[in-house]
Amino acid sequence: MEISENLMALAKQFNSNGATLYMVGGAVRNSLMNLPVTDIDICGKLLPKEVESVAKKCGYKCQVVNEKLGTCLITVSDAEQYEYSTFRKEAYSHGHTPDSVTFVSDIKVDAKRRDFTIGAIYYDILKQEYIDIYNGELDIKNKVIRTVETPEYVFSADGLRILRLVRFATELDFKIDKFTLLGAKNHVRKLNEISPERKLKELKLILYSDFRYGNVNNCIKYFNKLNVNKYLFKCDKFKFKTNRVAKIVFKTKLNIRCLCFCLLLLMNKYKFKYIHPSQIHYDVQSIFGQSGLKESNAQVNSIIATYNLLQAFKFKKTYTIKELTDYKKLDDKCKMALSVFVPTDLIENHITKIELSGIPLSEDKLNVSNEELLAVVEAKNLSEIKTKLLHMCMAGKLKNEKENLLHTAKQMQSIKNNNK
Repeated sequence: MEISENLMALAKQFNSNGATLYMVGGAVRNSLMNLPVTDIDICGKLLPKEVESVAKKCGYKCQVVNEKLGTCLITVSDAEQYEYSTFRKEAYSHGHTPDSVTFVSDIKVDAKRRDFTIGAIYYDILKQEYIDIYNGELDIKNKVIRTVETPEYVFSADGLRILRLVRFATELDFKIDKFTLLGAKNHVRKLNEISPERKLKELKLILYSDFRYGNVNNCIKYFNKLNVNKYLFKCDKFKFKTNRVAKIVFKTKLNIRCLCFCLLLLMNKYKFKYIHPSQIHYDVQSIFGQSGLKESNAQVNSIIATYNLLQAFKFKKTYTIKELTDYKKLDDKCKMALSVFVPTDLIENHITKIELSGIPLSEDKLNVSNEELLAVVEAKNLSEIKTKLLHMCMAGKLKNEKENLLHTAKQMQSIKNNNK
């Protein structure tokens, strides 16, 4: 295990204060797997105030993040930070945050509060020795994830661990021990106790997990097995189809992966059938909006707009002018996501043919300028009248010719004047 000079200096200072400094978690696991080590978690029996003093002697900054949990952030430089936690014992009754925390000096007690064996391997920095209480090294060798204690003990304490289980399985391409899988399934309802913000954050880490180490993302297989869909997406008796479309979704780029997954979810929820837009709006708000996972309003609106067009282009034989207009309004990310499910090049060609026929699909395609319109309409009415002109052209009630547009605009202004 490679240890920086700065971390070694901190370990020596801990030793001078009668304590041993350990690395633990992902950094130890990754080192054993010859994977990149990024976030470094360290731990020991010293309390946060004591750690502040030790870090100061080394010339490092120390910020107490949560005194109750005994967590600190030790900063050596912009490129080197460590997250420290005091050995502790926890008790849970509801949610992800423990109700009570007791600081301890016994490493075995601290190990018991962790979730999976592969993340509960400690490394004594000074002695350069591994302390592997739960045989995590063997599980790493066998590529299996199992709980440190019984699955009942681990998952009943914190439902978020179920999503962490899925994330580690997809990130590392490890199998899940059958008893661990069964225990997670039996406690999946504990997800109801986790805040929407925490669930959304973990969901996105799962969806992006293949970008970390390059393994195939098979999260929907575990979503199905664990019945996560009911408690995460409010979709009872629902399973994803692991078909060609799903495989394509999990090969998409980072910037559209989340949106593509949301579209895939809705397609499966609706069993690949056309659904009325009002129902889609309600469901998306319920699953992803403020009454669900609390995704941003912008993302929720993108999901609704893109899925409405996805089903229109996939399940209907003909497209309306409005649907084509709505497509033109989509931003590039939404169009990229839509192209995963439908041949958008055909839609683009169809739009081009319509516009070549003289039918405008946006106000900038009207064959009249704002300056020309302002000669016959009042400025305060310009926007409203342009919108009406566009709709008339799209409906085939008006030709997109300057003379016709100006004449109709003048009539609209006259009507407004007479109604004053």
